[in-house]
Amino acid sequence: MSKALDKRIERLMPKGVPKWIRCYDNGGETCDRYTVVYTGNYAGRNGRCEYVSMTGSPYHPQGVCSHGEHTRVIDYPTYGHLGKKIKFVDLPEDCRKVVLHDYKQLWELNYIFGFYNEQGYRLFENGNDEPIYEAGNSPCESTTTVAEGVGVKQLRAWCVQTGKEMAKERGMAWEGCSREDNE
Repeated sequence: MSKALDKRIERLMPKGVPKWIRCYDNGGETCDRYTVVYTGNYAGRNGRCEYVSMTGSPYHPQGVCSHGEHTRVIDYPTYGHLGKKIKFVDLPEDCRKVVLHDYKQLWELNYIFGFYNEQGYRLFENGNDEPIYEAGNSPCESTTTVAEGVGVKQLRAWCVQTGKEMAKERGMAWEGCSREDNE
């Protein structure tokens, strides 16, 4: 990851916690118990107030996860209609996942990066330990098989090309690739 993006992420998400949000819990008065309001001057805000309201299990088939936007801030000057203020860490785990996903998209913090070596290359999305794409000379371990004898320069070039294409398709940044030593 580039140092500039690293610093930006730390500035916008100190210790992994989104800086520009306000969280509320209405104690279960409605099915959309938790509301998170996205604040700050993220790209494309243009005076809108974006928010998400959800149950404690937003990914459950009977859960609720409703995104919305308004022309005015929905929690100022009063927020009593949303419940009491809570900290991000007090949201249920699945609610935090929703908020992190939204926040990274709003602030354009999602990126793809890659590693390559003599055997192939792998692409990753930040925050995910599992590769999103693999190419190598073993069909059992790769998404795409690369012919034996392909040089490391060509594998690096393919890593960059595929990474840039995937980043563009997903609306994410491409952070580049690094050579990975064989172990």
